[in-house]
Amino acid sequence: MKRYIITGRYGDRHTLVESESGYNLQFSTKYHRIGFRERDEVGISFVDPSGGPFISVGEVLEELHDKLPKGLKIKTIEYVEGKESEFRITPEPMTRTDKLDYKKDKAKKAADLKQLHKDHPEYFLF
Repeated sequence: MKRYIITGRYGDRHTLVESESGYNLQFSTKYHRIGFRERDEVGISFVDPSGGPFISVGEVLEELHDKLPKGLKIKTIEYVEGKESEFRITPEPMTRTDKLDYKKDKAKKAADLKQLHKDHPEYFLF
């Protein structure tokens, strides 16, 4: 089973472990937020460990770690029974529309960041 380390903005390291049904996400801390879907749906819509990363249903899997398979998005997030800080992530293939939207979104983010750098270079002094 492959393991992927995901690092939050405060240096917390979380582990994503490949399993038969997808991936198990193990947080290194017990502090996290959980969001639930709308009234007519069942299940978790997002998990957000203290310090990130924010992980939600519909998110492109490769955004969590660059070595994860391309072309997959998160279908479901579920508790792992008996584990306080562990969740099961089930991926599904992205549709053609998903892929086009993802490509457009990535291009827009890059353009916005380039414009921000141009307008406020002082934000990037590190």
